[in-house]
Amino acid sequence: MKRPQIKESYIEEAFEQLRKELDERRAKHGDGLFISDHEILGKVAEEYDELKDAVRGNDRKHVQAELLDVAIGALFGYMSIEQQTYDRESQEEEVDE
Repeated sequence: MKRPQIKESYIEEAFEQLRKELDERRAKHGDGLFISDHEILGKVAEEYDELKDAVRGNDRKHVQAELLDVAIGALFGYMSIEQQTYDRESQEEEVDE
């Protein structure tokens, strides 16, 4: 079976929705980034668990919402590392002490 192909308009729509959700998240929770890899993993795992629950509930709108939440969690994780909001080496040294 041949898979349907993504239309450019769907990509644009998805990014617009992601941006809208990102803006709402920032308005509600602020711009605080993650302070560790473990915090990033915890957030993404939490959102993934909620996605699994939505899939099991057979609610496609809820699945879409949770997919956006997973993407936002991953995006904040990426930005946290990119903006170097924490120093992984210093964290590893603290654990070794």
